[in-house]
Amino acid sequence: MHLNKRAILPLAILAILGIVLFAAWSQTKGKADANPSAPVAMVNGAPIALATLEREMRKTRDGYAMQGLFPDDDQLDALRQETLQRLIETELLWQQSVKQEIVVTEEAVAAELEEMKRQHVNEAIFEGVLKSANITMAELLPLIRKDLTIRAFVEQEIAATITVSADESESFYQNNPQHFEEPEQIRASQICILLEPEASAAEKHKAHEAIEILQQRLAQGESFAALAEEASHCGGIDSSGDLGFFT
Repeated sequence: MHLNKRAILPLAILAILGIVLFAAWSQTKGKADANPSAPVAMVNGAPIALATLEREMRKTRDGYAMQGLFPDDDQLDALRQETLQRLIETELLWQQSVKQEIVVTEEAVAAELEEMKRQHVNEAIFEGVLKSANITMAELLPLIRKDLTIRAFVEQEIAATITVSADESESFYQNNPQHFEEPEQIRASQICILLEPEASAAEKHKAHEAIEILQQRLAQGESFAALAEEASHCGGIDSSGDLGFFT
């Protein structure tokens, strides 16, 4: 069971923290020279750094861009507030999971890391994603551990105590149709040829020729999935190049 973290936190605590949150955030908002390590919120003495907020905002903007959406300044302000609120809630859950002495093994962290790498097909692509997100491997591992610990805490201490009757499920479904509407989607697949950043002009030309040959074979009716499995360097989550559905 996966729960909305917002729904399980004491509202009184969040209300008190909100005063600190927006006061601290307003001091750094719009300042180009703001210190990345400057706290934008304090959660029981633990700081949430500006750099952490900006990293999460980049992920949010990238997610919207993939859907062809580009929020204006007012919308970005609202998204930044929501993102910071979510970071505070996550920190509260982390602190509580530490108090409950929830333990995540090194094996679990390593397995999660390998799964992340697998989804990016190879090390070079994975490292490129980390670089674009401005995060190092040394910074990633504690984040993985933190996420796994919070998940374990929610499953063990919260989800296990919640029951929802069939009548409640039916009532929610009937009264909240907006939560069950799905926007139009497209399914995307990709075939790509990997080039290193320092690739020579000859290597780029060779890669371009390889792509043109693949295009010709596709035009002649060959299977996209088969060509992706044969030639793609970054075919997506599976070897057929399937990237799934996008809104």
